[in-house]
Amino acid sequence: MARVHESIVVSAPISDVFDLIADYRRALEWMEGFSRFDLMPGPSKGVGARVRAAGTFLGFTLETELEIVEYERPYRLVSRSTGPIKALTTWLLSQDESGTRVSFAGDYSLPLALRLAGDRAFEQVVAGQIRRSLVNLQRLC
Repeated sequence: MARVHESIVVSAPISDVFDLIADYRRALEWMEGFSRFDLMPGPSKGVGARVRAAGTFLGFTLETELEIVEYERPYRLVSRSTGPIKALTTWLLSQDESGTRVSFAGDYSLPLALRLAGDRAFEQVVAGQIRRSLVNLQRLC
């Protein structure tokens, strides 16, 4: 199991930051490594909302389905993904003296081909993408 944890402080109100993170239509503006987010049938936000996402990872194009499994506006958003890389990712937001602290935690179950490369190598690549995504989020806010 690979794990990634990153955080940043964003100079914006917590509800604005949460709404940006939760809006699949704006995800390409700040999420690194993704090229598509398409809403699937069902709710468009909150628990049960699903998107099909596509992106590149280590030069490979991957698709996954993300489903929101916890939605506590404006503090917590948890999604589960299926596909070659299975993940449970959590976005936690809290008030900070200089804005909103945004923390990301991801637990990833890797297919055999990526496990051979090692969890640590995977963690480093994903952590880099998440750090760049958080900086992009900070810039947007």
